[in-house]
Amino acid sequence: MKMKKTVSTVLCAALMAASLISCGTADNTTSQNNTRKSGDVTLQFMGWEASVYETEANKACLQSFMDQNPGIKVEYISGPSEEHHTKLLTMMAGGAAPDTFYMDVPFYRQFIEQGQLLDLTDIYHQYYKEEDFLPWSATKSKVGDKFYGIDSCIVGNILFYNRDLFEKANVEMPPSNPDEAWTWEEFLDAAQKLTIKNGDTVEQYGAFGFEVDFMPLQQYLVNMGVTIFNEDYTSCKISDPDKMIDVMQKFKDLRVKYGVAPEANVSSKSGMSANQMLQTGKIAMVNQGSFSMQELANMDFDFGVAPLPTMDGKTMNAVLSSYNVAGWTGTKHKEETLKLISHLASTDFQLPFVQSGLWMSNRVEMYEPENQDQWFNPDVHPAEFVNMTSIFKNAIVAPTHMAGANVRDITDEEIKNFYYNDQDAQTTILNIEKRATEALSK
Repeated sequence: MKMKKTVSTVLCAALMAASLISCGTADNTTSQNNTRKSGDVTLQFMGWEASVYETEANKACLQSFMDQNPGIKVEYISGPSEEHHTKLLTMMAGGAAPDTFYMDVPFYRQFIEQGQLLDLTDIYHQYYKEEDFLPWSATKSKVGDKFYGIDSCIVGNILFYNRDLFEKANVEMPPSNPDEAWTWEEFLDAAQKLTIKNGDTVEQYGAFGFEVDFMPLQQYLVNMGVTIFNEDYTSCKISDPDKMIDVMQKFKDLRVKYGVAPEANVSSKSGMSANQMLQTGKIAMVNQGSFSMQELANMDFDFGVAPLPTMDGKTMNAVLSSYNVAGWTGTKHKEETLKLISHLASTDFQLPFVQSGLWMSNRVEMYEPENQDQWFNPDVHPAEFVNMTSIFKNAIVAPTHMAGANVRDITDEEIKNFYYNDQDAQTTILNIEKRATEALSK
């Protein structure tokens, strides 16, 4: 049974971890040239406000960096994630952008093409080895033979569930071993048993999170061997339309045919987040990003985690949405900026975030059994989560994120037209292929 923790307990644990490891500059090193005085230099680092816990952890590790580099001051800037990249472009156009920042993968190549990102190839090869990162890392960060960003973390969708609701309904908890994951039929059966109606009113839904956007669909497609784009992302062509239609329909049927899932806008209508609906018993299971673990661990209820149910017997490995640490070509303090970037990309920097449940590590060694106790936190991670690490180790980056923000928005729009605007499946696929290919050609 997972321990229930308060906000202050988990937050303090994360900050203590940040302090104890001292948030080193690069893997297995201390701060580079710490004794060298670089003068009074002020850098700005821009992230986004995913949660107060992430913000506080960022500040704690930045403070440790400043303690080790007394000649460098770092100011932390944050705002809503949906405004982050537009704000960055505006600041860059005005010549007042931060020195370093998080760069989400769908925007990464756009910023490179505009000449806004520092070439980090030299410091990447100085402090890191490609083989130390998970296999997809170089794929998403490397352009030609150059690096303009370095991985900071990974996240991927998994199944969260409310244990108390399962126990009350006498429904067996989903397996945590990816090789023994529920079939779709087993998942649907559980969702039906966990859906409670009072007349025509649904008081408790069995599942949520499969119809929100294109990300859940592409996770299934990738794991089922369906390709969405050609190898160099110059065109969009679904390799197996029939398989894609089958997955699309199964997702839609949860709501339309079986009535076990609400509409995607249930959060805005109810004024509650998916995590809050899971906590309060409005929903029994939620398909969402692993980053939700941090917030859920600070909520007073007992939750569990499991791999997503499979449709064809294959393991549902995570399809990742993650971001790079990058620097601005317009910085006036390039040497100090590169030092800060190497710190932000280090395992020491990411470790408190992994311990707090917000991130998963992007380093191969962290998934070895003898190293898992470095990040596994029983106050945050459900006990069964350690059984699921292989779905992150074997994950790949989301194809639509590699294709770019415009393509991601197109796929989100078209799949919602199928789910909610009566657009037929064949038209949806043809529209995705046509519109995405046009966007890629530009």
